[in-house]
Amino acid sequence: MLRTPWSAIFFRPKEVLLQMVGASPEQGLWPLSWIYGSFLVVGLAQVWFLGEHVSWLEILLSILIVAPGIGFIYLHILSALVFILGKLVGGDASFRAIRTVLAWAGVPLLFNLAIWLVMIIALRDRALGAPTLSTMSWPGEWIWAMIALLRVVFAVWSFVLKIYGVKLVQQFGAWRGLLSVIGAELVLVLAVSFLFMSYS
Repeated sequence: MLRTPWSAIFFRPKEVLLQMVGASPEQGLWPLSWIYGSFLVVGLAQVWFLGEHVSWLEILLSILIVAPGIGFIYLHILSALVFILGKLVGGDASFRAIRTVLAWAGVPLLFNLAIWLVMIIALRDRALGAPTLSTMSWPGEWIWAMIALLRVVFAVWSFVLKIYGVKLVQQFGAWRGLLSVIGAELVLVLAVSFLFMSYS
């Protein structure tokens, strides 16, 4: 039994994911939902330049208050889509197993979120506003490049864990795992884009 799945997921992902699926499918569900929800809130705030319209404090409060619910809904919709697509390509894992591995695949996003929180506290409204010379000059272009690189690394790490986890519980090849996850994410992106265009 792993005592610290939150850290072991980085070094022994197979062992952690199988343990969570087999013995503790509900463990960490709400904290993991909060990670996903916070990542989505900050991501949407950046895409829509919400720093131009709302204060940094309101964004932080959104991360604390509404992020768990948003992440919970996102995680269940994503899991349902991956479950359906997995069935179409020959998978036999349960919905709960898929939800569990997708939830734990979000752990690397915690580091991504920490980077964003530091940026929001340091830059406040400018962190999620439209890029300007003042924001790009602090703390230096090369540091901005490193920050962007780190965010990409943790996001890719999480994505790879999703594919690996789905492949593991579905007991099929990496390509079908990739197809299931990308297909589900694409459906979600298209749905959100459609809603945004409908109400903008």
